Amino acid sequence: MIEKRKPLVVGLTGAIGAGKTTVARLLRARGITVIDADELGRRVLEEGAVPAAALEREFGATIFKDDGSVDRKALAREAFRSADSAAALNELIHPALWEALRQEIAIHGEESIIVIDAALIVEWEAEVPVGVVVVVEAPEAIRRERSRVKYGPADFEARQARQLDVKAKRAAAHVIIDNSGAEEKLGPKIEALVGILGRLAAGEPLPPSPTEL
Repeated sequence: MIEKRKPLVVGLTGAIGAGKTTVARLLRARGITVIDADELGRRVLEEGAVPAAALEREFGATIFKDDGSVDRKALAREAFRSADSAAALNELIHPALWEALRQEIAIHGEESIIVIDAALIVEWEAEVPVGVVVVVEAPEAIRRERSRVKYGPADFEARQARQLDVKAKRAAAHVIIDNSGAEEKLGPKIEALVGILGRLAAGEPLPPSPTEL
């Protein structure tokens, strides 16, 4: 009897502003299943998997909208004020988020490749194990400029400080994508990445050193 091969679970990550969300979008356009951890986190909050009383106790009543739902921007503002507040939010949300990720992986169990788009996927290794880590990179000056519309300088610094640094992400990588140029330059790199993932999903062993695209 031929044993069914499990999906190749890929962790897609990168420093703030590096462009992992763009890479995720381009992978989806090529038929790859991508699970967005941010979207799952939003769902976890909306569905009440994290008790509102616990959130209010930790971050105050200002994180809620008039209708009682969580204002994610206000919550993020409070959570990124310090390492302790970020850790407190993670302690409240991450267990439910990890379970949601595991459920999503199971739902897509017939796929050959599943990509998890998550800034903290390397840090979550013990809870959401992945077979391949893809890291998207870009110089800090470019990342700051890309993030300027969405985040102010202080917010950029706070969010960057709560993630593994670039060297640590690179050390965990199996594939590294240089996204320092315009989006149109990503096309050939995404095609190469899809080829690499397809071969790994078919059973090819991981290379001894990261592949740089």
